[in-house]
Parts: sequence; C-alpha cells; structure tokens
Amino acid sequence: SLWSRFERLGALENLEEAISVNRQAVGLTPDDHPWKAHRLNNLGVCLQSQYKQTGHLSELQEGITIRQQALHLTPDDHFDKVSHLSNLGLSLQTRFARFGDLTDLEGAISANRQAVIQTPSDHPYNALYLNERGSLLQIRWERLGDPDDLASAYDAYKEGIPAISS
Repeated sequence: SLWSRFERLGALENLEEAISVNRQAVGLTPDDHPWKAHRLNNLGVCLQSQYKQTGHLSELQEGITIRQQALHLTPDDHFDKVSHLSNLGLSLQTRFARFGDLTDLEGAISANRQAVIQTPSDHPYNALYLNERGSLLQIRWERLGDPDDLASAYDAYKEGIPAISS
C-alpha cells in the first residue's frame, strides 16, 4: 500500500517506509516459507523505484541481489516464477543501461527468454514479455550489430501483436 501510494503521489517518505516495512517482512520470514520469494520481490520493486528516484547504485545492486534470491526460492512450477524472471531481467537491463556491461544484457536476455518460454501464448502478460524480448534483442543489435538479433527482435514484436489486439 505504501509503494502504491508513492506511485500515485510521488512522496519519497512513502517509498522509504515501504522499503523499511518490506525489509522487516523479509527478515521475519523464514527461507522455507511459501511467501518469502514474494516478499523479496516486493522489496526488489521498492528498491528499483528508489534507484529511479535517487540514482544510487547501491539500491540497484541490492535490488538485483534480492530479485535473484526471490527467483532462487521460487519453484519452477510456481505462478510467480515468470514475473520474478521478468523483474530480474528488467533490473539487469537497467544496470546495463548505466554501465554498458554486456554480461548484464546477456543476463537480462536469458531471464526474459525463460519468461517467454514459460508463459502461455494466451496469458495476459505474454505480449509484455515478448515486447521486452524485442527491446532487449534490439539493444544487443544496436551494440553488436548482429543481424540475427534484429530479425529476432522483429519476430518477438510481431508475435506479441496478436496478443495485444485480442
């Protein structure tokens, strides 16, 4: 609720309180608890928002680490696995945009690839993940110039269009 209030009103104190409350929730939840990964993901979302506001690298780095933990704790057949993959990919893409380290871009592409594979074509987020895929491949094409990346980006965008219009 605090994060939603921050998103709506933009008050940083709401975001800071959301981070504090999420840290407490994560700290009080054992690793084998079914909600641990979800709580880690929520904290990662808040830290990503804080990084966007402040530009402090430590928040981005911590958010990536936390999202990796959430992904690690999520069973492959759990419905949150795909969103955790997508969120990790977006965080890695953000770090790539800041530093240009191709390892981050490759990690983002890998996480997104898994999200696309695990998302049914009729899922409401399928088009979103395909759009992310197209964007990531286009970025790699711009950086490395491999025409296969541009063709694959086009294919991902095109594949996502029917899902958007349905």
